[in-house]
Amino acid sequence: MCNVRLKFKGLSQILGSDNLVLAVLVDVAEQRQLVIPCDRHQAYQIRLRMDPNMIKERNDLLPEVLAELMPFSFLLTYRFEIYALHEGKYMSCLRNTETGEKKNIRCTDGILLSLITGMEIYADRGLMTKQSAEYNPNFTQMAVPVNVITDKMLEESLRKAIENENYELASSLRDELKKRHPKGDKPETN
Repeated sequence: MCNVRLKFKGLSQILGSDNLVLAVLVDVAEQRQLVIPCDRHQAYQIRLRMDPNMIKERNDLLPEVLAELMPFSFLLTYRFEIYALHEGKYMSCLRNTETGEKKNIRCTDGILLSLITGMEIYADRGLMTKQSAEYNPNFTQMAVPVNVITDKMLEESLRKAIENENYELASSLRDELKKRHPKGDKPETN
């Protein structure tokens, strides 16, 4: 698998949504960005690790304690990889670089683990080519591929688009939901 090394750049709030935040990952050259949707609880955990004033408070939290108990060799032999997109969710894992063995992990948890431990983050090159957008630190808006938004988030956005009489957006969101569920089956709540 050909991978692109990434680094965590920050969080970005979605305008008009209280529950959706984007974790922004950029390539090392800071030319391309990959955005990972996360809910407000996951975003809170990530923000807690970003705040230098919270170091003392977070040292006693379970993730930090467990990370401290990990042998240093673990960090040298494992890395966090984002390798696919399936039904609006990024698929990711912790991969042992010596054996190739992998253990699936929720993408936002992998980002959190990386922030806590310094573990390297990688994304599949093909996924990066398809899903990433140009990165510019001065942009006030960012492109979010609709295929990374969960069904629940799509439904909420569709409802808001209809309320705001933005029928063009509502039509696009409806089309994405139909594409994901062609037989009209009710999507699972994500």
